[in-house]
Amino acid sequence: MDEEKQIEEINTRLLRYIDEYGWKWSLVKKLINDYFGTDYSMKQLQTIYARLKAKERAEARH
Repeated sequence: MDEEKQIEEINTRLLRYIDEYGWKWSLVKKLINDYFGTDYSMKQLQTIYARLKAKERAEARH
């Protein structure tokens, strides 16, 4: 999986795991890092998630 595709998939999963499933950050971190072989901290994933939500809000306003 190339890097761009991986980032896109991580973003999709973050939104699904948090928004749709309501899972805790500790579980989300473990699932993403185990699946993708990454080493994101919870804080890093929360920052990515916050940026995704800000982008969603900005797009909704247009």
